Amino acid sequence: MKNGTRACREAGALLSLAVVLATTAWVARTPRLPLRADGAVYRLDLQFPAITVAGALKLYREGDHLFVDTRDVDADATARVPGAFSVRQDSFADDLRAVRDFLGPADCIVLYGDNLLAASAVASRLKERGYTDLTLMRGDLAAWRSAGGPVAHAEDIDD
Repeated sequence: MKNGTRACREAGALLSLAVVLATTAWVARTPRLPLRADGAVYRLDLQFPAITVAGALKLYREGDHLFVDTRDVDADATARVPGAFSVRQDSFADDLRAVRDFLGPADCIVLYGDNLLAASAVASRLKERGYTDLTLMRGDLAAWRSAGGPVAHAEDIDD
């Protein structure tokens, strides 16, 4: 009986030690990344300058910059910034070929889309082809509209 009690105590001590070690390891582990990035914690590192919608509207009114709409086909068909060229990620080569006579590597270009990542992806591909003056607009077409920016509707768009 004495050996059985001793074995139970040793097993209990080993179990307690295992629980303490597991808890310590769990507490000391590095935190996992969240499933969704919190904008207040994580900063999107873009390789292109980004301006506010108000800044883009100022450039538009000055007339020195060309605008590129990077949204997908469905969004593109409804409205866009007047005079903007459509160059999308999914049809980049065809879109660029269609506008190459109007959109040159030396032009000052402002890209906008549904989000900065989409616009940045198109900007990266333009940079690979020699375009150098590329700026991203922080905000989508709804933000542009809210800031008082003009919008061309589907019947006014001639692609």
